[in-house]
Parts: sequence; C-alpha cells; structure tokens
Amino acid sequence: MSVKKFFQIIVLFSIGLIFGIILTYFIFIKNSFIFNEKYINPVLGRKLINFEDKIWTSNDLPYDLFLEYSIIENNYYKSLKNFAEKLALSISMSQDLRKDVNSNFIPKLKDLIKIEGVKETDAKKYYDNLVSKYGTNIFGGQAFDKAKQQLLFQLNNEKIASFSNNKIEELINIGKLRLLFESPLGIPANIDYSLFPKRGNLDSNITFISVIDFIDHKSRDIHPEIEEMYKKFSRKIRFINIPYSNLQNSLNDDFAKGAFCANEQGNTIYWDFYKKSFEFLNKYSSDYYNKEIKNLNNIVLSVAKSTDLKMDKFSLCLNSNRTKEIIIRTHNLLNESTEFKGAPAFYLNKRFLLISLKEIDKIFNNF
Repeated sequence: MSVKKFFQIIVLFSIGLIFGIILTYFIFIKNSFIFNEKYINPVLGRKLINFEDKIWTSNDLPYDLFLEYSIIENNYYKSLKNFAEKLALSISMSQDLRKDVNSNFIPKLKDLIKIEGVKETDAKKYYDNLVSKYGTNIFGGQAFDKAKQQLLFQLNNEKIASFSNNKIEELINIGKLRLLFESPLGIPANIDYSLFPKRGNLDSNITFISVIDFIDHKSRDIHPEIEEMYKKFSRKIRFINIPYSNLQNSLNDDFAKGAFCANEQGNTIYWDFYKKSFEFLNKYSSDYYNKEIKNLNNIVLSVAKSTDLKMDKFSLCLNSNRTKEIIIRTHNLLNESTEFKGAPAFYLNKRFLLISLKEIDKIFNNF
C-alpha cells in the first residue's frame, strides 16, 4: 500500500469518526431536550409570571393556589385529550369510509358515526329498572312518557360515547394512535412535610417523598431500591419519608408512631430506627407478630432499644395523644386523594407519581 493511499484511508476514517461523534451528540441533545420537556419542567414547576424581575412558578405557590393551579392543569389536559382522541377517531373513520382528510377539511364525528339508536322498549326497561330500585323521584316524579325524550337522548349519547371509547382504545392498542403531549402530575397532597424526616440535599428544589408502611411487604420490598436511589442522588435531591398506617391500633400503627417519635429526637437517629426496623421485621414471620399482638409496644420498643434513642422520652411520645392524632391526620389527608391507594406511594414536589421506581430513577438521572 502506498503512503498516499494510506493517508487517504486515515483521512476518510477520521471524517467518519468525527461525523459519528457529531451525530451521536445531536441525538443525545435532542433526546435530553425531549426528556427535559417531558419530565423535568413539570417537576420544577411551570413558569407563570415575571413580576418585578422575579419569576414565579407553580411550585412557588402556597398550597391553596397550588391546588387551584393543578386542578386547572388537569382539566385542561382532560379537555385536550378528549379533543385529540376525537380528532384521531374522525381521521380513522374517514379513512375507513374512503373520505378525503386534509388540513382544509376533516369530517365531523356526528356525520361519521352511524349506529342504531336506542329503542323505546329498551329505554322503558331502563326506566322501570331504576324506578324499582330508587323510586320515581330519580326522574323527578315523571312518568315514562314525560321522561322518554330526555332518557332516549341520554342513552343514545351513552351508546355513542361507548362506541367511540372502544374505537379509540383499539387505535391505541394496535399502535395507530399516540398522543404527543404528557399527562400532568397528580393533585398535590396537603401535608405538613416539616413534621417528617428528611435527608439528602435539604436546599434542593426537587423533593422526593416516599410513603411507607413498615409492615406492608411491598414497602419492605422496595426499601433497598429507595436506599440505592438515596446513595445515587443525595447530593441533588431532598428525600422525605412519611411513615403510614392504614389500620389503627395495629402493629402498622405502632411502627408509624414509633418512626414519628424517633424523628422527634433528631433526624439522624430516625434513619437508624428506620433501617433497624426493616432489619428486625424481615427476620420474623407473621406467626411471631400474631403471638405478640397483645404487646404491640414491646415489638417497637425492642427495635428502639437497639438504637441510641432516649427510651423514657420515646415511650411517652409513643403513647401520647398528639402522636396518635398526627398519624391519623396524615392517614386522612393522604386518603383524601383518589390517586392514593395506600403504601408504598411516591410524590415528587408534592405531586403524586403513578410510575415505577425504575422510571423515577431515570428522571433523577436527568436532573
């Protein structure tokens, strides 16, 4: 091989390598931008106003205004989703009927959906069934002949809605339809987070909240994953832990109260109690807990004694009305949300997350 040809190969290889690096960088930047738009902006809060050179985001709002904002955000999403799905259905049905679809004209759904209307006999059966269950007051005391037209209108709309929803679900399942906007985060929880233990970057504007039940096996199963996330992201993110109990006067309840009382003696000692509680509970079977059910405090106290907690102070706190009221109030506030289904549960900046810890880990990697 001549020297000239050798240098030509080197030059071509170098150009290819540089092009590959540039292309990879472009793809990375593009994907990062999409990821940021999709996850990070909602978490950090939507920018709302610039007043006297101060930018106010949704996360800067007090709870009542934050709640009002999130309701507006969720209502907007539902309206947009409804519009987009009907648009997709109109296009799909037009194509099925070989009708032209373009940016100048898309047929309306009411002109495309042709299904048999509800029969009067079916409406009468529906009317009689409800009257037999709830009485005529359910129709304002009206006889069937008076309520008939309104009832037929309602049942026909329900039939069209059912048909539309089934078709939209089918389009999504076969991969024809994909919405290009994200659902908002959940409604914020109205909880005083200052009462609960925190760790990590306490000055961070990103807060990850885990709601755990010490006795619940799912909470215990995800405990190692949360600890791993803490090790990875403690410099960037503030972590808050909320002990939760779904049952009063239970072992769950006593560990929730014990966790709260441990935190009353300091943040550091709480995390020692937290860790040793899981270690202790993972050692024993449910038979052991059933035998000790009459001495719930003894189980929690045995964990507390393995830490540096001041036991007299801890015992008083464990049995105090204040502690009981805080645990009950936390339970009630969490359960006010239809999104909360029990522990474990996760929140990001007070907004409920309906995604796995692996997906949360991916979000944190991009902060």
